[in-house]
Amino acid sequence: MRPFLFGIIALMFLGSSISLPAANYPYRFQDYAFKVNQTRLDLSMWQRPDRLTIADLEARADQFASLEDFLGYVTDRSPRLKGQFVLVHDSGSLQASTLAEPRLILFADGLMIGLPLKRRYQGPIEVEIFSFDPYQMNFQTHELVIGPAPRFENNPDSCGSCHGDPLRPIWQPYDFWPSIYGSSIARFATVAERDGYEKLMMQRDDYPALRFLDIAEISNNYNHNVETFTQYVGAQIYLSLAADLKRSLPVTRPYLPALFYVLNYCGSAGDLDGRLSKLEQLVPTSLRSELARRYQQLLAESQSKRDLFKATLVQRYQNRFRDSELLFNIDHQRLAKEVYEIAGLRLFLEAAGLRLQDYVSSNGTNPYFLGVPGNFAKDLLTAMLMVDPEWVDQLAPEIGGFGDFQWPQFDCEVLASQSRERLAMLTSLAPSEKYFSRPDTAPVGRCLGCHESKRGVPHIPFHSSRDFIQWLQSDSHADNLLRRLQLAPQSGGMPPQKPLSSDELASFRAMIERFRDLD
Repeated sequence: MRPFLFGIIALMFLGSSISLPAANYPYRFQDYAFKVNQTRLDLSMWQRPDRLTIADLEARADQFASLEDFLGYVTDRSPRLKGQFVLVHDSGSLQASTLAEPRLILFADGLMIGLPLKRRYQGPIEVEIFSFDPYQMNFQTHELVIGPAPRFENNPDSCGSCHGDPLRPIWQPYDFWPSIYGSSIARFATVAERDGYEKLMMQRDDYPALRFLDIAEISNNYNHNVETFTQYVGAQIYLSLAADLKRSLPVTRPYLPALFYVLNYCGSAGDLDGRLSKLEQLVPTSLRSELARRYQQLLAESQSKRDLFKATLVQRYQNRFRDSELLFNIDHQRLAKEVYEIAGLRLFLEAAGLRLQDYVSSNGTNPYFLGVPGNFAKDLLTAMLMVDPEWVDQLAPEIGGFGDFQWPQFDCEVLASQSRERLAMLTSLAPSEKYFSRPDTAPVGRCLGCHESKRGVPHIPFHSSRDFIQWLQSDSHADNLLRRLQLAPQSGGMPPQKPLSSDELASFRAMIERFRDLD
C-alpha cells in the first residue's frame, strides 16, 4: 500500500489536549486538493473573483496605520485567514523568531502573509507577503510597512537571495518541519516544543495579532494547519511547474507521455530491474542502455540527497531541543520510496530542459523533494492536465481519487507507445542545453548546502535568523562574507564552483544589510 494522504491513517499518539475555544473555521488540507471537470483541471478555487488579492493590499497600503487596521481588513476580506496559519519558532526570514515570539504565517487566496508575533511592537511593523498569480502561475514577493508612514514594495531586492529565481516560497516538504510548532507529522515531537506552544496559547491575549485568529483546539497532539499549509504550498508549486511545461510546449511536448507515465505510477515494480524494464518501454531500443544507466545514477543521487536532507533537519531539531523528552518519533525512511518517482521525473524533465530544483520549496540540502511523498506524483499529474488539454482529451483518462482528491488514471500501454513514437528521433537522454543555461538556485540555498551540513566547512547558520544575526555581529563576519563573495573561486571566493552573478550579489548584499539593521 502506497504511503498516502500525509500518513494520517494508522497514526496513534498518546498526548495531551490543549484546551482552547472551538474554532469557527475548521479548514482541512483536503480543501486544497485539485478538482477535475471531466478531463480539465478546475482552477476556480484559485481564481475566485472575490478572493483577497495583492492588488487589494497595495491599493489600501497607505490606510494601514496599525497592525489592527491591517489584520482587521484582511481577516474580514478573507475569513480563512482567521483559521489558516502556522507558527515558526526558528525562522530563517528577516523576521527572527523564538519559542515565545514565533513568526506568524497566515495563508489563503494564494497569499502567504508573514509577520512577527510580539507582545509589543516598537516602531514600524514589516509584513512579508508571498503571492501566487493563478493566471500566470508564478510567485511574487512583497513588503508592507505598517505605521505612521505606510509603504508597499513589490519584489524587494533582498528577497531573491533566499527565494531564488524564479521566486518560490520556502517550506519543507512533508513530514518534518523542525522550526514549526507541530514539527513531526504536524505533532509536537518533544515536551519542550509542546510546552512552548501551550505557554504561548495561555498568554495569547497578550499578543495583539492572536486576538484576530480563531485558534482551534489541538487534540491528540495534531495541528491540522501544518499539513494544510503543506498541501497549499505544494498545489501552487505543481501549478507553476505545469505552467512552465505549457509555456515551453514546442520543446516539452515529446516528453509529456514519459512524464505522465512516471507520475501515473506506470513504472512501479517490486524491484529495480522491474522498474527499469518498464521505463525502457518509453524510449527506442537505441536509448535503453542509456536510460538504465542514467536512471540508476539519478536514483542513487536522489537517495543520497534525501538521506542528507533528512539528517540535516533532524540535526536542526536536536540542536534546539536536545535534552527534551521525546513525545513523538518519526521513521524518516518510511516514505523513502519517493526517490523512484523523483528519479524518473528528473530524467525526463532534465532532457526537456527543466530542473526539478527550481520548483522545490526548501533551501539547502533539499534539491529535489516536493510536497507529500504519498500523493505528490498524482497531484502533479493532475496539475499537468493543463499542459496540453486536447492531447489529454484524446487519452480519455478515468477520473478517480480518494476522498476529496480527484486524480486522473491513464492507460500505461498507451503512454508508453506514444512516448516511443515521440522520442523515436532522440539521440540522447542527457540534460538539454536549456537545462544548463538556467540560473542556479537561490544563493542562500547554495550556501546552506555546504555551511550547514559539510564537514570541514565553517558553520554559518543561514537557516536561523536569530543565530545568523548573532553570527554577523561577531568578528567582522559580515564584511568577510561579502568580501569572499566578490572574489573569484581560484582566489578563495565563494561559492567555490561558480561565483554569484551581479544581480545575485546585489540581492545577497541587500539581505545582509537588512539583517545588520535588525536587533
